[in-house]
Formats: sequence, structure tokens, C-alpha cells
Amino acid sequence: MALAVFTIAAVATLTVNGGRGAGAGAPGRTLAVDLWAARRAASLRAPALTPLAWSLTHAGGTIGLTLLTAAIAPALALRGLGAQAVILVASMSGASILTLALKGVFSRPRLGAEFRLGPPLRTAAFPSGHSLNTAVFMALLAGFVLISAASRAARAGAVAAALVVTAAVGASRVYLGYHRLTEILAGWALGLAWACATALVVIALSRQRPRRAITHP
Repeated sequence: MALAVFTIAAVATLTVNGGRGAGAGAPGRTLAVDLWAARRAASLRAPALTPLAWSLTHAGGTIGLTLLTAAIAPALALRGLGAQAVILVASMSGASILTLALKGVFSRPRLGAEFRLGPPLRTAAFPSGHSLNTAVFMALLAGFVLISAASRAARAGAVAAALVVTAAVGASRVYLGYHRLTEILAGWALGLAWACATALVVIALSRQRPRRAITHP
């Protein structure tokens, strides 16, 4: 059910926000809510917030998440959680490929320079790779805690941390002027759908093992 909900949300967002931006050089479709969010974010910029936004955006970028995955996967394996380590690496690799594929399909230009706080990027804007991949990463880590023997408080904390970090990274992209709000929403929806799909694959594989053991004692 969760996969269905997030997939529907992702497809709807792709259709509304990205469909008319397909094709290299296309202007893309900027909705009123995107312009409102971009202007609102620009009005909130402050010397104390900007370094934090850059830190969040670097952590949720390709290099940041790659380094985090490379650090956490071996740590999981050393704790006897080899399956979780494999799932993390495989799912994050797939999410990166999905991001590149969708950006190539839509080839959507980014917002104008008047909204941006940093240098221009050559990559397409739709969907937000930071939002998509951070959502997958944090959802997987929270999922590992949920299926562990951790206390109820620890499980609640893991879910809360996943939501806060994912939201903060996405907000940093709007704050810095690199993404429209709807590109962030698309990234979140796709990331959660991918995480749910990963969970379904893991469940399906885990159910096949007992059947094989019964068939081949």
C-alpha cells in the first residue's frame, strides 16, 4: 500500500511538473507554487543559515551520500548485519541510476540565476537527486532500526531523524535556489517509492528461502 501511494504521488508529480519540461533546451514548467517557494526562500536567507544549507546540501549530494554509504555499509557488516549492508549498497546504487535516467529523460533546466546562491550546474533539475537519494538513504536506515530489537523510543527516534534529515536536505536545495519546490516533492515521492520497492524485494527473497529449504532438505 505504501509503495502504491508513493508511486502514484511520484507519477502525478512527474506528469504535472516534468512533462512539459521534457527535451533539451525546453524551458520547463514553473508553477506558481514554485515561484512562491523560490521567492520565500530567498527572503529567508541569512548569514547564519547559508552555511548550514550548504552543509546539508553537500551531505545529501552524490559525494556525501557515497561516502556515508561507504562508511555505514562496512560498519553494518562488522556488526553481523551483512544483509543490510548489501541492501544499502544495492538500493543506493539503483537510486543513483534512477536519478540519472530521469534527469536524462526530462532534461529540465534549473531556475534562473536570480534565485541561485552558488555556481551554475550542468545537470538537469528534474527530479531533485538530493531529495530522491537522501529519502532512500534515510528510509533504509530507519527501516533497519525498525526491524531490529531496538526499543520503541529508538525506533521512533530513527523515523523522526529520517524525516527531519530528508526534509532539511530538500529545503536546502530550495533555499540555495537550485531546485523548484515541486522538483523536491518529486524527489521525495520517488525516493520513498524506491525504498518501498526495495523492502518488497527483500521480503519476497526472504520468503523464498524457507520454501527452498523445505523443497530441498
